Amino acid sequence: MALDDTSLDQLADLARLELAEEERDELRVELERLLGYLAQLQSVDVSGVVPMSRPFDSDDGAHHPGGPPGCRPDAVTSERTLAVERLEQLAPAWMGERFRVARTVDESG
Repeated sequence: MALDDTSLDQLADLARLELAEEERDELRVELERLLGYLAQLQSVDVSGVVPMSRPFDSDDGAHHPGGPPGCRPDAVTSERTLAVERLEQLAPAWMGERFRVARTVDESG
């Protein structure tokens, strides 16, 4: 799909881009490729495909006990834990048995 100068200028304005001439040419090529791919997707026949509200719908609406099909359960295992001493070595700042982090919110709220 060809992208004319007016459309390219409008898109650059919406994106608040100031483009040099060589950047305009590169952007035009990339956008034309993207628009061509979107046109290709638009032509795909999706009749008969049931829309999904979530990637893993369950019949009863309950969460799968082991997680979604094909995924491992989210559980802490001994092989994925580090000793406190090792954490202390890795931490940029340490206080007691906790990471020390910079304050991000002042006391006044």
